[in-house]
Amino acid sequence: MGVAVNLRIDDFEWLDWVVVKNWAKHGVEPEAVESALLNTDPEPYVMRIEDGKYRAWAQAEGDGDYLFVVFSMPQRCVVRIISARPMSDREKSKYRRSIGK
Repeated sequence: MGVAVNLRIDDFEWLDWVVVKNWAKHGVEPEAVESALLNTDPEPYVMRIEDGKYRAWAQAEGDGDYLFVVFSMPQRCVVRIISARPMSDREKSKYRRSIGK
């Protein structure tokens, strides 16, 4: 599986093709991803999935979209988004349990 982690995020790095892919395939905009990963209520549930890669279940601020995000951290406190999509109902249920809601 992976190990749950807490991360400090100071900045986001977006590759143009990732922005296009996330929008075309999943209808997800960069602003929603950033909002979800920076949200503190509820906080994202982040797990290290392999060396240098992470996955997060997160909800955009203000009862926004529930998102499944895969990212790397090429520099300390800098997140490079690899993929983002809406969570499945099963993932939402697991996320709510993981954050105690």
